Amino acid sequence: MQARLRATLFLALLILAPIQTKAEEVYDPLEPINRAVFTFNDYIDRWILEPVALGYREITTPGIRKGISNFFTHIQYPRYLISDLLQLKFEQAAIHTGRFVLNTTAGLGGFIDAADELFKIEHHEEDIGGALGYWGVPPGAYLVLPIFGPSNVRDLVGRVGDRASDPVFWMGYWDELTWEQQLAFSWGKSALEAVSIRESLVEAIDAAKEASLDYYTFVRKSYAQQRVGLIYDGQPPGLDEFGDELEFEDDMEFEDDLEFDDGTEE
Repeated sequence: MQARLRATLFLALLILAPIQTKAEEVYDPLEPINRAVFTFNDYIDRWILEPVALGYREITTPGIRKGISNFFTHIQYPRYLISDLLQLKFEQAAIHTGRFVLNTTAGLGGFIDAADELFKIEHHEEDIGGALGYWGVPPGAYLVLPIFGPSNVRDLVGRVGDRASDPVFWMGYWDELTWEQQLAFSWGKSALEAVSIRESLVEAIDAAKEASLDYYTFVRKSYAQQRVGLIYDGQPPGLDEFGDELEFEDDMEFEDDLEFDDGTEE
């Protein structure tokens, strides 16, 4: 009974403990397990995903790869809309809807980002995990998921919502398809999307591995910063639009108080 109670309390701590905005304060109580999964993921990446991504680059043109990437972004419109509405961002919901309509028509079904190229209406990333963070749901413990990579407790819950809003996921349950066709349809889309994303990150990942002393820590820090940036639309509290720390008047007055008449500081 006591062992079960301790296990329950431990899980509660994992869920409720926050991740701070500073990367060095990322809450990672499962680091030994996370590192093991991270090593497994890196092995899969080096020996399977990266070679496939490089092969994909060899047999396709930049235009084709851009079109496929645009299409995968385009069909996630339900996720963007739901996330916008959950955050009461009605103007952004209208922008996402306008982009969807323009890219569906002028963009040939989403393969061309006509909204950006013709009208300079840029894409803004949103997801359910970010919407939960917007309303103050703490991230909880940092997690490394097999195959899927970095996450946290809050974003793991958000992934369920993201998956449920994916139209391809539901098309995989189309009654007129056999179960083999349903599986191939759903997983085929996921596989191609993963290869497309990995191809776009080849140089960035190589540079990160080469420059970082501890690649695990680098990824953990980058993920935490990326999620904070998403929740606060690119401007976390305490930073200006350039990412620099804000100087407050109280701090300036305190510095002035330290100055002597001869202009020197104590």
